[in-house]
Amino acid sequence: MIYPLPTLASTQHGGVAETLASDIAVFRTKQELVYRHLRDGIMRVELAPGSRLIIEDIAQRLGVSAIPVREAIQLLQSERLVEVRPHAGAVVAGITRDSVIELFALMEGVEMIAFRQAVAKATPAHIIALEPIVEAMASARKSKDPDKLARLNRNFHVAIAAIAGMPRVEELTARLFDDWDRMRRHFLGGVALPGAEQSHREHAAMIRGLQAKDLSALLTLTQEHNRQALARSLALVPEDVRPAAK
Repeated sequence: MIYPLPTLASTQHGGVAETLASDIAVFRTKQELVYRHLRDGIMRVELAPGSRLIIEDIAQRLGVSAIPVREAIQLLQSERLVEVRPHAGAVVAGITRDSVIELFALMEGVEMIAFRQAVAKATPAHIIALEPIVEAMASARKSKDPDKLARLNRNFHVAIAAIAGMPRVEELTARLFDDWDRMRRHFLGGVALPGAEQSHREHAAMIRGLQAKDLSALLTLTQEHNRQALARSLALVPEDVRPAAK
């Protein structure tokens, strides 16, 4: 299926819709412009799973040659956000129950790695920095702002990886939460995942565990946090979701 590309006017920079000329000025290369444009559309599910990415159409829409479009698609393919299928070309990668299970397994493992390092490195300043994030999450939950809640949740977990001082883990954590936000938007229509109150209590407990430098409690909490979130997620994912035929 071919979906229309999101317009550049929908891309936000500093909260203000930009024109094409302004967008080009923001990015260092045309490849970066195309990559960011397509990736944002995929993550917001404006380019839904299964959408065909026709190089000529994208190039014409963005006013660039086919070369930066191909390069951007290759980058997205390396992130598993785009697949190249016989007779179809480049398409936005599908989302399945198996991919949701895999995502939460990775989240659990990566976060446990981060806590093993963060527990030894966490300072009072780190704890103080984490607390407002959790408070803001509670506020977003009460005001029923699922996008803000998801963004803050991502920030919280990325901050833990940053405390660990592990740049690769921090980068991977950010990518995993970006992937989860795409899945949330696809399966839930952008609404918040049930269990936000429980997650809030678990986040607060993580801060206490870091403060007490209780690694055992943190590892147990991380495992429970991710597995309960997985169970809540799978309850909302159709049983018959399978990879699209190639």
